[in-house]
Amino acid sequence: MLTPADEARGFYFAVWRMNQEPKFFASAGAPPDIPVPPDEIPKGQRQRGMFREVFVTSNPGDAVLVGRSIAADRAELHRLGLMLAGGGLAIFAVTLLIGGWLVQRALRPIRDISDAAAKIAAGDLARRIDTRDTESELGAMARVLNETLRGA
Repeated sequence: MLTPADEARGFYFAVWRMNQEPKFFASAGAPPDIPVPPDEIPKGQRQRGMFREVFVTSNPGDAVLVGRSIAADRAELHRLGLMLAGGGLAIFAVTLLIGGWLVQRALRPIRDISDAAAKIAAGDLARRIDTRDTESELGAMARVLNETLRGA
């Protein structure tokens, strides 16, 4: 027999007796629309709407159906899916913000060199490109441009 805790979790059963009375009975938590089993009772599991069920047969032709409502499980999976999607969106947004900040920081030396070069091209020949914060190939290029302008 099912315990009250089993019924609270959505478990139920139904029994069909072929040669005894009563012919059919079901537990209190069983859904009202349990179909009468056909002459050939399916073996194994099945899903019927929001119910997962399994048939078990015995030698004299009796059949037992044990089932469980999966509505609460599906609702929990839906909530979990929403939480995962929300978490994924939050991680994506943070990644975009950090990526944008890194790109701005990486492009700042190029922007500074470009601004200085535009001022030099406009006639400010005393202007030089700042190379203090540039320890890369851009810094080497800026130093070469400064040396070139010194000679001019």
